[in-house]
Amino acid sequence: GQVSIGFLGAAVQPFLSRFIPEFSAEHPQIKLSFSCDNLDVLTKRLNEDQIDLGFVTHVDSSFFSGLQSETLLKDRLVAVFSPDNPLASKDQLYLKELSGVPGITFSRQSNPITYEFHQQLFKKANTKYNIVQEVPNIETALFFVSINKGFFIIPSHLEFMIEDLSLVPLADEECNISLNLLWKKNNPNPSLPVFRKAFMSYMQNAKSRDSE
Repeated sequence: GQVSIGFLGAAVQPFLSRFIPEFSAEHPQIKLSFSCDNLDVLTKRLNEDQIDLGFVTHVDSSFFSGLQSETLLKDRLVAVFSPDNPLASKDQLYLKELSGVPGITFSRQSNPITYEFHQQLFKKANTKYNIVQEVPNIETALFFVSINKGFFIIPSHLEFMIEDLSLVPLADEECNISLNLLWKKNNPNPSLPVFRKAFMSYMQNAKSRDSE
């Protein structure tokens, strides 16, 4: 059998990177293929049976019309600062405390979903998102943070990427993202439920380990 998987950017990659070797060892008869696309392309490819599964974050269920979805987890957002930034010593921050503070964000061209998601967060908090730098990827963002050009927002599961920088949790209720698994309801691929069941079990075990 074979399962083709699409995923939405770096925010999803760590989950797959840890799970795939385990799955492949237990199910060597199932071949896996991967592609990284934006949300519009992923949903189109799912509906046209070009891929079997999609992993996405930073979006709500309105994007999932015609598809089955499973929310795998909710992940808290954190702000990344240079240690020299006066806000770096805070235990937590509300978005209103970041009003006017220089911020770094993904560019609208390279990551429109995350760009719009962050815009809406600040809009809902009725506060000013002072973007001073747009970047194509996380690595570039963290460089600008390291030279104290501004703060950057990431999901907490990407904290492993941070070195010599400060992380401050965002306290607003809306400051979290969902990791969602998508598939077409009538997809006939017999390997699809095998993969889904194994991944859901993996995520449940991961949650149990984290809570211990």
